[in-house]
Amino acid sequence: MAALVRRYRRTRALPLVVALATVLVALFALTPTGAASSARAAENLARFTDSTGEDPQGPDISTVVLSNDDKGNLSWVINVPNRPTLTGDMGFIVFINSDSNPATGDPQLFGSDYLLQLIGPIGGGPAGVALFRWNGTDFTATGVPQSTLIFSYANGATIKLNASELGNTRRVQFLVLALTGLVIGPDGKIDDTNARFDVAPDPGHGQYTFDVKITPPSLVVKTVVLRPLKPRAGKNLSVSVTFARSDRTPVTSPSVTCRATLGGKRLAASSSKVTGGRATCVWAIPETAKGKTIRGTVTMRARGLKASRPFAAKVA
Repeated sequence: MAALVRRYRRTRALPLVVALATVLVALFALTPTGAASSARAAENLARFTDSTGEDPQGPDISTVVLSNDDKGNLSWVINVPNRPTLTGDMGFIVFINSDSNPATGDPQLFGSDYLLQLIGPIGGGPAGVALFRWNGTDFTATGVPQSTLIFSYANGATIKLNASELGNTRRVQFLVLALTGLVIGPDGKIDDTNARFDVAPDPGHGQYTFDVKITPPSLVVKTVVLRPLKPRAGKNLSVSVTFARSDRTPVTSPSVTCRATLGGKRLAASSSKVTGGRATCVWAIPETAKGKTIRGTVTMRARGLKASRPFAAKVA
């Protein structure tokens, strides 16, 4: 990518010194591809606008949208309206400073610690996306986890991966480079002689900054069932409550606390059990309880989370 490097350096905004040709060629050995999932928990989203019309013949980034859900899944949506499909001459690079420290990454790329790269089906090969990490002298994919990395394309690129593969970052500083005009040269390497590009944000405007915000998970009540619906004197009352985690992960290591009063006096539970997210408490209603009201709560605790559900019923 020597020609591209020289032309981009002349902007005097971002002195690219990374061996882009080597990185792009290395991508062909890494093809973790796939369609981006639409399933999403609570979302934190920021939209960044880029100027348009710089080069009528090149790719033209209009906006970059970065979001995350409560599981730490990051999603870059790079909108390029004048390139509706991913063709074999296209590429995208996202430079990422994951620790807000310019001294720990590439010093000539705002301290970028990681590099995301998507290449179209150049030379008839498959499109592919890969994650590279700065090792002190260069970006490398060797030993870099990227099991969550996927992409899709529709009027621009969508690239997704989990923040855990960026060192569990909670702040991302980044810039995006879009390329067209890439070809495979006679030597089998990528030739950028006629490449055109767009960068977001514009040269001289630094990087975009995005704070990864994750809402702490909680336990929520899904269902409550009283059996029988109208408790009867001399019979058992069973109260079953189904709890779930707000982040949709399984409820593990649960425990249940059963509390109740009958006519204002404490009534101990005769049994209790909890399986997964379902807690059940049973009380034996005395034969003398007719007309009194039983009030209580079923409380579940699971890995530091807690939720309670009250109930009340008149004994028949």
